[in-house]
Amino acid sequence: MDEQHEVAIFARERALLDAFHHFHIFGSLSTALAMLEEHHDALDLETLVAYAARLEIGAVAKRVGWALERLGASETLLAPLRSCPGRGDIPLDPHRPARGRHNSAWGVIENLDNGA
Repeated sequence: MDEQHEVAIFARERALLDAFHHFHIFGSLSTALAMLEEHHDALDLETLVAYAARLEIGAVAKRVGWALERLGASETLLAPLRSCPGRGDIPLDPHRPARGRHNSAWGVIENLDNGA
């Protein structure tokens, strides 16, 4: 197959958001984080943030915002995610013990094996 016959069947940003939202399907949140880190230069991060804010799930917004901040995203980009409502501190990975550093800026417990 060549470029003339290729057809995109999904938006990369939406697929990445699904990895943050349904990360249990992808194995763990670490997979979503690795995907973002590896491909952030090729993504439209404003679109990713817009999708995450539109989803209106505070835990997803917190995880995406936390991850983008680690990559050096601007406060302007992060602002829509900061305004998403959320209840209390949530573990980055709810399938792991809720022990780790509490990041009060995002309301997350950094409980990933990689020392996040």
